[in-house]
Amino acid sequence: MVVEIPYMHASVLDVEWYGIQSTYTTWRFHGENLEVEAQSLEDNTNNANLAENVENVGDVVVDPAIGVRDDLGDVVEDVDAAIGVDDNFGIDSGIHNDVGSRKRKKKNSVYERAKEPLYPSCPKGVTALYASIKLNHIKTQYGFYDNGMTSILELMKELLPKENMLPSKYPEVKNMIQELGMDYITYDAYVNDCIFHWKDCALLVQCHVCQESRYKKVFNDERKITTIAQKTVRHFSLITRLKRFYSEPWIAEAMTWHSRAKSDINVMRHLVDSSAWRCAESFSPEFSKEPRSVTLGISTDGFNPNGCFGLAHSCWPVIMGMYNLNPSLCMKREFSLLTLLISGHKAPGKNFDVYLEILVDELKQLWDGVIAFDSFSNTELLMRARLLWAIHDFPSLDTLSGCATHGYFTCPTCGEGIVADYLPFTKKIFYRGHRRWLPVKHKYRYDKTNFDGGVEHGTTLWPLTGQQIQEIVDKIRSKKRKGNNLH
Repeated sequence: MVVEIPYMHASVLDVEWYGIQSTYTTWRFHGENLEVEAQSLEDNTNNANLAENVENVGDVVVDPAIGVRDDLGDVVEDVDAAIGVDDNFGIDSGIHNDVGSRKRKKKNSVYERAKEPLYPSCPKGVTALYASIKLNHIKTQYGFYDNGMTSILELMKELLPKENMLPSKYPEVKNMIQELGMDYITYDAYVNDCIFHWKDCALLVQCHVCQESRYKKVFNDERKITTIAQKTVRHFSLITRLKRFYSEPWIAEAMTWHSRAKSDINVMRHLVDSSAWRCAESFSPEFSKEPRSVTLGISTDGFNPNGCFGLAHSCWPVIMGMYNLNPSLCMKREFSLLTLLISGHKAPGKNFDVYLEILVDELKQLWDGVIAFDSFSNTELLMRARLLWAIHDFPSLDTLSGCATHGYFTCPTCGEGIVADYLPFTKKIFYRGHRRWLPVKHKYRYDKTNFDGGVEHGTTLWPLTGQQIQEIVDKIRSKKRKGNNLH
């Protein structure tokens, strides 16, 4: 016989059996205000919260775009007074206490290892984690092999006192750094840049557009044949890194500088003084009401990581900049966020938009808003972000925006009104009609001798508006089934 237990009675039995999750200290799922008082957070700070702040601090320290900081030990020591975010936020109420316990134990382990000295009598702040991060930075900077780093670690461990906590193998160093949470995801791609292995295409081994194989056969260091991906793209989560910045109080305060700065239309000292910023503010007033909303710019360019050695290889980083910060900070390396790293034997070219899918997906999430914690005001916020600018050279305009930068229609301002002719002797295209930008009665308009032998009667062209560009883009049809959408 099956006995149906009423819902409320089942909930009571569930609480009596499993108990209430220990980290569920702020009642967010019952209609209360999401804003948390600073005093209540101070009272509810526990080891799990403390460990999460250590994790966030570690993430900022080992960020590839930021580099390695020398004051890691001091940061970890000063973290005791920090206030964290409750672990229960965003967790389904059906998850029981054992899940939170495992998560809390892992964070406590990271916290303990971050404060553990390299050896008993070492100077303050010199920890095993600090040494591992510095060694990993040196390996990346000078291009050491993994086996070479293992040999260096074994030698250093032999020279240090016997009680030292230095890892003896390089994989142990990588595991220690990965515990901090600053990681990236590598996706395989095809040599013709048709698709990359993300979402529905993750399990493919052959491209459905060009029929190329996902892998190629090469010789490894041991002269054995192995398979590697034809091309790769590395993704660094933008959302996670923006959350980490807000976990540092001084950065969280600096992110509101743009709302406190007095704008002057006659002086261009920061992009907040530009007409584009004011136009974006009027486009979305609810976005501008929150001063902690993030305004981003995107930049990209290709280079050969092998330098002058002539090896066929192309590397395209996609970097995001934050323009909430003041002019002395927004262009610093520490606040330039590497989001994508596309590497292969040739540049992606016109198929660059295929790799931007994953970044566009994150930007859509940020426009809708994600929950983050502001460590300066000790409150939670709905963090939103917008992409306002693209900074690159002229050839990259074709790569990033799809605007033609070669052929007869290369000027993004003139568009279809450009005047171009072909020179058969030099086999090049030249552009004329520049005199139409001069005043109507300018003498150069009527100069036939020094120009093309005619009088210029053309008028100045107006740049295309956003709506006109959207109408043109809507008529563009990409290659059949190109990209990660299989449907």
